[in-house]
Amino acid sequence: MEQPVSKGTQEDVERIVRRDFRPSKVDAAFALLNSYETTPFKERPARVRLAALKCAEGDLAKLKCELQEALVDGDGRRQERLDVITSTVRPCFDG
Repeated sequence: MEQPVSKGTQEDVERIVRRDFRPSKVDAAFALLNSYETTPFKERPARVRLAALKCAEGDLAKLKCELQEALVDGDGRRQERLDVITSTVRPCFDG
């Protein structure tokens, strides 16, 4: 039986950024999120962005850390991306 997968859209990302970040931090948040799109392995970028936003809880430093996990180079790339997505189903931990 196939499980439903949340697709997430760019509109969802924009809405959540504006909801979670102070107006003075919105542009910086979008700049960090757009860095994920510019990678050659951009599989479901909106879904990864939404997961990173959820864990970041409106904190730019946390958002940067979550996105860096999603951008890890090498053979671990797919696993790291999965870690960011699945971290939204369990509590987000620092470190």
